[in-house]
Amino acid sequence: MSNSIVKPKLLITGSTFPRFEGDREPRFVYDLAMHMSIYFDITVLVPAAPDIPLKETMVSQIGEINVVRYRYAPIRCMETLAYPGAIVPRIKEKPIRILLVPLMLFGLFRAIRTLLREENYFCVNAHWFIPQGAVQLFFKGKKHPPFVVSGHGGDVWSLNNYICNNLRKKQLLAASKITVVSEAMKDRLYSLLQPHESFGEDKIKVLPMGCDVDKFSPHNRSEVFFKETLDLDGIIILFVGRLADVKGVTYLIDAMADEALKNTNATLVIVGDGPLRKSLEEKVANLGLCDTVKLFGHASHEQLSTIYASADIFCSPSIIAKDGNREGFLVTNVEASASGLPVVTTKNTMSYVDNQTAYTVDDKDSKQLSNALCRLVSDKSERTRLGENGMQWAKQLAWNKVAKRYADVICEAGGEKRE
Repeated sequence: MSNSIVKPKLLITGSTFPRFEGDREPRFVYDLAMHMSIYFDITVLVPAAPDIPLKETMVSQIGEINVVRYRYAPIRCMETLAYPGAIVPRIKEKPIRILLVPLMLFGLFRAIRTLLREENYFCVNAHWFIPQGAVQLFFKGKKHPPFVVSGHGGDVWSLNNYICNNLRKKQLLAASKITVVSEAMKDRLYSLLQPHESFGEDKIKVLPMGCDVDKFSPHNRSEVFFKETLDLDGIIILFVGRLADVKGVTYLIDAMADEALKNTNATLVIVGDGPLRKSLEEKVANLGLCDTVKLFGHASHEQLSTIYASADIFCSPSIIAKDGNREGFLVTNVEASASGLPVVTTKNTMSYVDNQTAYTVDDKDSKQLSNALCRLVSDKSERTRLGENGMQWAKQLAWNKVAKRYADVICEAGGEKRE
């Protein structure tokens, strides 16, 4: 699209978004919005956070987006429901935060109403069925722009009560388009409909998130990174992610205690932080694994490109939690593949090609994890095969390609023709 052409205005709503440059919050909504700014004039609406500007323009080498952060508490220091981490884990960490939920819903409602009155948006893209998609139901019909709801994982799989399922169903029927990141999520949404409720087969689109394949690359490998940072030699097994139940890290630590894997020269490096960190540290100590399991802590987005490329194997042992929550599409698998790493993952992560980019195992099965990891630790040619296949597969999920697919769906929903 030429710069001389006025781009249609798109409003994106979400609840997980980086607050500042170098923030450790998940950034996939930011990356998608920034790459779609080639096609649209984008405003992103997200919750406020203490000491963060309520309005700003974020600029990158790709483009720029306008960011509006809505207030939802009487004083700004109380606006702690969305950061750091996701809303549900924040409530679990401090249950009194549940009192902020109705305030956030009202704040989101008021902010959407204000923006729709001030600007002529051709479409709204609500990320997550709950709460963004649910609040968007108040702004449907001919007086309001059409909307697209994008599901990512927990918003589809968890909160399986009558109210939340009914809200999801209402969105299925009211939205112009629905996007989800896996076929399993698509099937899950269709199961909410009654036999007499139907719509076109193309209404729900499976569109995974993307990866910065220029940033994540084997060219970033440092042969001395783990030696210099953690004094480690040998094969490095890497985990990257938030230390929460659904990530299944406890089963990976159990796998490291298995004699077959314990007797290799492999070390597990866990990158990330979260509510389970203290219990995981205690588990490592109790199992006598302090020499072979290292908790690295948080890493910046910039550090991660070197961390991935400098490891030898990537493992993502995500599980299906008791409440039904599970990963939608695990972007870390793609980042690892783009970095040239072979992947060992559970079958519910959805982001792999079985036996081509990754070995897959059943969730919560530490023995299967140990066997798969042992095979890769001992077989360099197999690590190379999976890693090379992974690099080629990840190129299909480059952000520019993913953003184009999303832009096509949004244009179709909003009745705009994209040049």
